[in-house]
Amino acid sequence: MFRCAPTDSKIQDLDETTKAWMYYSWAEDTHEEYIKLRNQACLIGSFWNAESAKKIMNDDENTIAVTDEDFEKATKYMLEQGQQKPKRKRKKKKVVFNQKDKWPL
Repeated sequence: MFRCAPTDSKIQDLDETTKAWMYYSWAEDTHEEYIKLRNQACLIGSFWNAESAKKIMNDDENTIAVTDEDFEKATKYMLEQGQQKPKRKRKKKKVVFNQKDKWPL
């Protein structure tokens, strides 16, 4: 599969599961490369500013802090939005021109 174009018959004939698995493997490899480069940059940067490097290394991208009160407000808001009736979509009017309505050229 290496050095194959996306239009190559080897890739076109793969089933969707294998294609998805290959994509997610590629995405994970890319993410791991990003983490490695970030750690290397923090190591180099720690020689100049150790405190900032510690903050960056301890900063977890997936951590979100929310108070219980804010969580309850957000939950209540989402439940209220789910109970409201959806707005009706307006149909677009079609414009039809007759032969006599054409602009003279």
